[in-house]
Amino acid sequence: MPLHPLVMVGAGVIGLVALAALVVALVALGRSRQRPPAVEGSVAERMMAALQAGDGDTAATELADYMQALEERMQGAEGMLAALREWSSLPVQRIGMVHFDAADDIGGKVSCALAALDARSNGFLITSLYTRERSRTFVRQITGGKTRHELLPEEAEALRQALSGAGEGEVAGGQSA
Repeated sequence: MPLHPLVMVGAGVIGLVALAALVVALVALGRSRQRPPAVEGSVAERMMAALQAGDGDTAATELADYMQALEERMQGAEGMLAALREWSSLPVQRIGMVHFDAADDIGGKVSCALAALDARSNGFLITSLYTRERSRTFVRQITGGKTRHELLPEEAEALRQALSGAGEGEVAGGQSA
């Protein structure tokens, strides 16, 4: 039995509508699988955008790039920390000071021995001796906690304080510097 021409036209229209719906669905599916547009912001935001778009490769690449950059920054920070440690060992870090009377006829403890050392026990010892007749100042180099010169008992005490860290900011007799 032959089909009525109207049925044939209706079937054709339905086929065309179904075909158009299929094309629209395929285009929408294709767009959802495409790489998302570039997302500005943090790595986490870019990774989330890639994951939401179903692009695991881009998310993995973002993570790998972030980890590489982080490793490079850590290496740079480690280098800076090593340089800072080296530099920070150089300034004066320990001080020992002793006030004393250099002569029996002068009171007031106006003579002084001052030892200043870095972290490696290198530095200097300054001694100022005051008497009625004159004032003298001596500077001695300290290397590894030692000097080539024979020390006065007060100088030896100032050096001992600096080496032990006991003299920081303190003067013999418990007075503040």
